[in-house]
Amino acid sequence: MIYNLLSPTGDFPPRAGYADVRDIANAHIRALNTAFSPKVQGRRRIVISSPDGFVFKDVLELIRRERPELSDRLTKVAVPELSYDRYDIDFARIEEVTGLKKEDFHTTKQVSSYFACCYVWILICY
Repeated sequence: MIYNLLSPTGDFPPRAGYADVRDIANAHIRALNTAFSPKVQGRRRIVISSPDGFVFKDVLELIRRERPELSDRLTKVAVPELSYDRYDIDFARIEEVTGLKKEDFHTTKQVSSYFACCYVWILICY
């Protein structure tokens, strides 16, 4: 999602909800530990998304500030104004099934900074 913003003609995703792949992997692994718990039986499916909002304008500004060398590459497409920046998720249920609390998820700032850092590293190495 963030990589697409690093192209002058890059488009924005249709929705702002997201989840860091590390959080999704962590949730899956933790869910294996409760797979046979009575509190999970019959209700195994849950929706996982970050509790942190994903405001496109803020992400672009963060990349400009943290990685100014990427500024010319950022999308020139108009930033959409969405009516929400995160999904309405049952975090009590996520915690019940996986043990993950809201504060265990990676924030938008962590994800954006990590991606920008890795992207610069990949450019330098290749």
